[in-house]
Amino acid sequence: MKFSELKERIGQEIEDVTEKISVYIETDEGVIANQETTKRKAASLIKVPILMEGYRQIENKEIHPDALVYIDQDMRVGGCGVISYLSSGHVGSIQNMLELMIIVSDNTATNVLLNRLQIDKVNKLARSIGCSETVIERMLMDKEAQSAGLDNYTSAKDMVLLLKTIFENNDLYRQESRLHMLEILANQQFRHKLPLYAEEKDGVKFYHKTGELEGVEHDAAIMEKKGRIIYAAVLAENLYPNARGQRHISSIGRLLMEYLNI
Repeated sequence: MKFSELKERIGQEIEDVTEKISVYIETDEGVIANQETTKRKAASLIKVPILMEGYRQIENKEIHPDALVYIDQDMRVGGCGVISYLSSGHVGSIQNMLELMIIVSDNTATNVLLNRLQIDKVNKLARSIGCSETVIERMLMDKEAQSAGLDNYTSAKDMVLLLKTIFENNDLYRQESRLHMLEILANQQFRHKLPLYAEEKDGVKFYHKTGELEGVEHDAAIMEKKGRIIYAAVLAENLYPNARGQRHISSIGRLLMEYLNI
């Protein structure tokens, strides 16, 4: 598939929901964008800058990845993850929390990390990279804060900028840290959106993070095949039922696969 056809077919895919879906895709042949700077509820995409701040602090020796944290009953929250379902009392390392936060999107692990890393520092990191729409205003599953109008936000373009910072050489991270983050993103367990139609024989590697809330479905990914790279972020909001958002995102993922598999 040529780039011009890819752009046209993605436009056709979202033509009826252009105000509700943000798309930002970077390829070596050009950019495809729709509502790319629109600030949307981040859901679990906000875990990507938290991961990045964790590794920044590890590199600067502000925290040690093997430092242990004790998670008591009061720290457990619902939603995605496994920690809240374990027997009472749990001890894990900072590294464990980073991995659980991304691989199974664990909300308890995320809040543990936000307490340790500090929300202001995560927001500062996002701003330093140039993410103007990405901000954390509350802990995950904090219904009281939500009722007060606080939430966490990002945009499709910001998500691509964050992923590029992880994937490409820069002054912020050593290669070792970037490779660790990529490995964690590659182990993401939720593959029902952008990678839905991917098969092992296709040879496409996905490094990605999903997010979902009621009416919200997101996926942001680095797709790699034989040196060709696509950065893609698709954020769907106010689409009910959620399956509608999933369908659009997975269809865009299929088109990107066809484009990579020229």
